[in-house]
Amino acid sequence: MSTYTSRELRRLSLRIAGEAAGFLRDLREDEGEVLERLPGRDTTKADWEAEGYIIDLLKQEGIRGLVVTEERGVLELGSDDITVVVDPLDGSTNYVLGIPWCAVSIGFAPKRSQARLSDVVAGAIHSVFLHVPYSFSRGEGVFVGEERVERSMVQDNFRRTGRNTIILYLDFVEELQKVEALLQAMRREHGVMKARCLGSASLELAMVAIGRVGYFIDLRPVLRNVDVAVAFGLLRELGGAYSNTCGEPIDVGLDRVYRIESVIATSRSEDLGAVRRLLTNTAWRRVG
Repeated sequence: MSTYTSRELRRLSLRIAGEAAGFLRDLREDEGEVLERLPGRDTTKADWEAEGYIIDLLKQEGIRGLVVTEERGVLELGSDDITVVVDPLDGSTNYVLGIPWCAVSIGFAPKRSQARLSDVVAGAIHSVFLHVPYSFSRGEGVFVGEERVERSMVQDNFRRTGRNTIILYLDFVEELQKVEALLQAMRREHGVMKARCLGSASLELAMVAIGRVGYFIDLRPVLRNVDVAVAFGLLRELGGAYSNTCGEPIDVGLDRVYRIESVIATSRSEDLGAVRRLLTNTAWRRVG
C-alpha cells in the first residue's frame, strides 16, 4: 500500500490535472457531442473521455483507492486508504461553446471510510485554456502556478477588486428581480458592486479564495461535492469561509456524488455572516 504526504498529493494532483487539461485542449476541435442530458447539466463526450483519461493516469500513478467521479460515480481501484474526488470538466457548456473558462479538478483525502469534504488535504484546479493551475496542500498553503499565495496577497486582492465583485447563480427567472435588491444592500455595505456568472464554480471559488472576487452565492441545488472539493480546500487554507444559506457547514461525504442545496463563500471569514443576513433581509433565502 502506498502512502503519500499532502505535499506529494498536491504535486500529483497538479500533474494529473495538467495532463487532463492538455488532453481536453487537444480534444476540443471535434468533441462537443452531447451523449446524455441530465437534469441541470449536459454530459458531453469530452467529459466522459477526460474522466476516463484521468482514471487511467491515476492507475498509472499507483493509486489503488476509492475514486468518486462526476460521470462514472464511484470506482474501486483497490483497497488503499485514500479517496480521490474528480471533476473532469467543470464548465462543460463553456468548453463546447469555445469560451475559455473551464477547468479540471482533482482532490485527495487520505482516508477511505467516512471521508468528507473537510478531509480533502490536497488538490488542484487546472484551467483548460488559460493554463493557470490553483493548488493546495494542508499546512503547505495555496499556490497559483508555483507561486505560494500569502494571506497578505489575499487582502491586497480583496481591497483592489474583491470587495466590489460578487458571483451570483439563480434558480428561477423570477428571482432576477431580487438580484437588484441584494446588490443594493451590498452597495450600502461595500460601495460599487459588480455581479458576474461565469460558468465554472471551481474556478470562481478559486478566485474568491485568493481574494480577486469577494463573494460567491449559488442558490441552485445543482453543485456537487466533486465540483467544490478542491475549491473549499483553497478557501480553508487562505482564511475564507463557506456555508449554505442557513449558515450550516457544508461537509458532505465522499463515498458517492452528493448534491449541495446552496453555497455562500467569502474571501474573508468575517464577511460570511453579513452576506447571509443580507440574503435573509432581501427574502432570498431558499426555504426547505
